[in-house]
Amino acid sequence: MMKKFLKNKQNEIREFDIARLLRSKRAMAEYLNQVRTEGDHVELAAAHRHNARAKGMVIISESPGVKPKAS
Repeated sequence: MMKKFLKNKQNEIREFDIARLLRSKRAMAEYLNQVRTEGDHVELAAAHRHNARAKGMVIISESPGVKPKAS
């Protein structure tokens, strides 16, 4: 019975990725504004990288023939 549990991918814990939550231009802008207000230059650089990754994800997901993945 334990083997079934270990093979079940739905029970897998994934690492948190902020880029998955940044699905719109508005969300990206709000995220950057928040980091500008409360963060330092290192956090701002990381926020720009997160937005770039998120934007890439949005572009890929909007490509013809790409089906949205159920969360």
